[in-house]
Amino acid sequence: MSSGAPPPKPEQGSESSRRRWWRLTWPVLASLLFLAWSNIPPYRMHIKKQRWGVGAWHWRLYEHGGLGVCDVRYYDMNRDGAPIERWKLLGYDRPGDMPDDVARSRDDRLKQAYAQVCKAQQDAGDPKPNIQVMARCGRKLGWQTLERRSRNVCNMNKSKHKTKKSRAKK
Repeated sequence: MSSGAPPPKPEQGSESSRRRWWRLTWPVLASLLFLAWSNIPPYRMHIKKQRWGVGAWHWRLYEHGGLGVCDVRYYDMNRDGAPIERWKLLGYDRPGDMPDDVARSRDDRLKQAYAQVCKAQQDAGDPKPNIQVMARCGRKLGWQTLERRSRNVCNMNKSKHKTKKSRAKK
């Protein structure tokens, strides 16, 4: 029973357009869902002070790896308080070239970092460097300021403070 007429074609437009729409839409929806999941818990916990349990991660500044890491800024008071780019002063082409132990200042090694910058400033031609420091370090509750640009850190080793023993000898 072939009549010579071709069989009717199924509607291709509606099925393929649904597939194309889904293929284009699901990455956008997945991205929006991820953004909501990653931003709502910190917003609710730290801004609105609400607890949010299931499916939320608890975020805290400097909970593990960042404890003791410091943000240290150096200022050359011999040049009217101009900021010092430590990586340039130490002879690196860019900050990322510095080794990790030099690049990251930790609170237990701040005085060593100060001495390193003072020596590099002297080597660069400044016979009496006058460098002030603004230093803040990460703690569990946020930043703690340790230095407030109040003194010349290059004179720290030169000034001898009288101790009780030295006063008792006199």
